[in-house]
Amino acid sequence: MRSSNNNDGQTDPVSQRVEEHLFALERIWTSKKADPVAVYTVLKEAVLSAARPGEVFLYARPLSMGNLKLPRSVGALLVRWAVKADRANELRAAIESRQTSPLAMAPAKVLLAQLSHEQKNHAETAKLLGAIREGMAKNGLAVTGEQACHAALPALDVKETAEAAAKVVALSLDRINSPNVEEPLSGLLMRLAEYEYAANRPAAGRKL
Repeated sequence: MRSSNNNDGQTDPVSQRVEEHLFALERIWTSKKADPVAVYTVLKEAVLSAARPGEVFLYARPLSMGNLKLPRSVGALLVRWAVKADRANELRAAIESRQTSPLAMAPAKVLLAQLSHEQKNHAETAKLLGAIREGMAKNGLAVTGEQACHAALPALDVKETAEAAAKVVALSLDRINSPNVEEPLSGLLMRLAEYEYAANRPAAGRKL
């Protein structure tokens, strides 16, 4: 059973179970020093299912339930293990082959941004975040606020990508509908304020 990629800020029980199960498995794989290629292969099949070639499944934990510095998703796990297994180029090609599909376009861009961030390719990460923001601003990219933040939040702590990431997070605020009255919006505003203070713009930070 597959989960939708368009459930913005609302808990999808299927996606949540998959994410929790694979994160638990990853702890075991890490402790047992599992073969990175084998782990990558398992995670790739979860995110880029061969049975659903027109889709990309991020299995992202809702921001209201997670860490707003390093939000959890199976997509993020996949890119980390792809780099460990020296399969980043293979993964990029697989993602790009799907992004022309309407169902895959938005999550594919998020996954590509996560992959570039994991590779420390700051120029490409900033470029992809800019494309996500532009698509959101023109309503031409059906990326949810939650999805966009999964791409942007880790990049907010990297000098070379912080500005692009902050613009994505700021634009995402009005797109996030959370059952929690305060979170994740108050946490996201705090992250933006921290960014402004780090950029020596305390006045802008105080306005958030």
